Amino acid sequence: MDKKLIEQYLMDGFTLSNDDLPMANMEFRGERVIVVQANEAYINELKSIGVPSLEVAEGFFNSAEHGVHKKFIEFRDKCLKSGKVETMDFVIRGKYIEISMYCEEVKDSIRYVKCKVIFFNLSEHDRSEVEAERKEALQNLYSLYDYINALDLNGNKIRRLYNSVDNEYRLGVYDFDSYLANYAEAHIHPSEREAFLNDFDREQIVRRFRESGKRFLISFYKTALLGDDYKWKAYIIMRTNLEEENMVYSCVRGVDASMEHVLIRDDYVRLINEMPLAYGIFEVDGEDVDKIYDIKCMFASKKLDELMGVKLADSPGISVYGKEIMHNPELVEYVYKAAYKNENGKVSYFAEHNDKWVLANTSQAAGKGRCAVIFEDITKERLTSERIGREWRTDDLIIACTKLLHGGLPFDEAVDAVFDKIGNSIGARRVYLVESRDDGSVYSETHEWTSASTKPAITAFQNMKRADMLNWENEFVGATSLVVDDVETLKSGHKKIYQILNDFGVHNIVEVPVYDNAQLAAYLGCTDYSNSKGLDVRELFDTISYFITAEYNRRRLMREIERKSTYDGLCDVRNRSTLERAIRVLKHGVDTSVGVIYADANGLKIVNDTKGHEAGDELLKRLSNILVSHFGDEYVYRAGGDEFVVVYPHSTKAEFEKRYKELAEDFGKAEDLSVALGGSWTAHSEEVSELLREADKKMYEDKANYYKKNNRRRPRSD
Repeated sequence: MDKKLIEQYLMDGFTLSNDDLPMANMEFRGERVIVVQANEAYINELKSIGVPSLEVAEGFFNSAEHGVHKKFIEFRDKCLKSGKVETMDFVIRGKYIEISMYCEEVKDSIRYVKCKVIFFNLSEHDRSEVEAERKEALQNLYSLYDYINALDLNGNKIRRLYNSVDNEYRLGVYDFDSYLANYAEAHIHPSEREAFLNDFDREQIVRRFRESGKRFLISFYKTALLGDDYKWKAYIIMRTNLEEENMVYSCVRGVDASMEHVLIRDDYVRLINEMPLAYGIFEVDGEDVDKIYDIKCMFASKKLDELMGVKLADSPGISVYGKEIMHNPELVEYVYKAAYKNENGKVSYFAEHNDKWVLANTSQAAGKGRCAVIFEDITKERLTSERIGREWRTDDLIIACTKLLHGGLPFDEAVDAVFDKIGNSIGARRVYLVESRDDGSVYSETHEWTSASTKPAITAFQNMKRADMLNWENEFVGATSLVVDDVETLKSGHKKIYQILNDFGVHNIVEVPVYDNAQLAAYLGCTDYSNSKGLDVRELFDTISYFITAEYNRRRLMREIERKSTYDGLCDVRNRSTLERAIRVLKHGVDTSVGVIYADANGLKIVNDTKGHEAGDELLKRLSNILVSHFGDEYVYRAGGDEFVVVYPHSTKAEFEKRYKELAEDFGKAEDLSVALGGSWTAHSEEVSELLREADKKMYEDKANYYKKNNRRRPRSD
């Protein structure tokens, strides 16, 4: 038996945690040995040396006749002195015995000692070749995995054979279903628990083995084995020749760096899937746009299934050529051109199978032969444009503006082009967009089109407060837009609005709000327009505002994606992957000075254990906020757990040391917050790796001094 495993089993509390090992709990009361509890394997070992029962064994250990008692007392004292697991050989009744024991002294006054022992009769243990093979195979598994369990698929039992990570789940035999539910609740990320429980359902295991024909199954889940940080773990279920047909082994191990990158990339796929985008990636097999053999959907978001009334999200690789989603010939042409000619395109069409007007945006994805498509439901806009188009040219104008907004131009250029088309089409003097700044407290005009005879006024509408604006929502309660065909009609009932418009020489106005995620983001409007061409200006601006809103939403979603990929979700500082990129740039880029600080919270585990993880999270947020207050969030990173790193480039040594000193003073003043610090500076950023190690070492020296000063051992997870 491996010595480390024996130590683990013996020091795993005074419980008999493994039915396969000959274990017993004993007590020394004074010099007398008492056998308190023993498992069946222990009793069988006793019988193999001719001791028929625990009572006989107890008398034997206490007898002075054979010299065993004296040696056992010496063995006990050796264990107590070392405080570790000790092993001693005995010869009892001509048998060669090995006993491993761990002791704890409970009461010094009566010499009361608790012991846990593993007892082997090495002289007569006849291990068959099959058993030897089983132990050797398991020993190999022990070196590869963090957890090893034997699953009884028929008996609803799980036997925990090996655990190298923590002590939350003891070795032994458990009810399969209840153990699995408890493990998922404690360790598996909430978003993946349902899939985990489904994969480990006994019927699913049998079915997956039968359908795959393989001897092992593998899945990956984000797992919190220690603390609140989730790490990717591989879960392997394997069939071996070592057990009966209904027995399989479940093993858990971490993943290497390359696999972790794949799984992180899969995380971003999931992120896209959860966003309100009807998005798909299609693989095109064809020689020409007129000679396409097949189109397969390689990825589809759930939103795409909802929008188009199809079921593609759970069926990657399914053929869609000629079917509902790829039935429109114009869409197929755009998909082919994007896949093989890298031509981005947009096409609107009527999807007959679900009675919707759809706008499809196509672009090449993941290399030649694949096309990414974002589908938008434009039914409402289409119906609106058709209705007002029957009056005059509004339909054509909306479509033209839509093509400009979705034609691939940068947003600012597209807005300017749309304003030019609208202004000329409706005979306006001025078309404008006023956007909010500083969380809605200040507004500034950002885009303006004026007719040839009108003087631009964009500089007059900068940094406006709400009180300086029309605020027509207060005057016309419940109105969703402002439409005034003749400003003179406001003169008696709405004097404030009239005065503002009259001062600027405005005769008529249309203004509609633009929202981003239910927050007012801008006003879109025009002044002094002519209806001589039969256009419904109100419907026109309502529709254009929808597309501008969609662009705001898209830009906000992209900012969120970028922020989630670079910032830590708890502390709102940059994450470890961003830190690694910054280090690479410093190491291999332009040589410059750089200072590094390591900061690590002291006593976080105690806070988590005594006050809960929410209190621990608040402590980490306070720590990061103090770092940001001194260095800004651009240079503060959460390296993991309770460890933070500041990488501060382009600074003099004096400046860095001053900031470091001020930071240490602030931490010293912080109530209920103790932080270990270590900092170093160099004039050459190519030495940043050595600088990191030096700062890290200083931080750990500071942490050691803290625990020494406070006269207590450092908790394991600090």
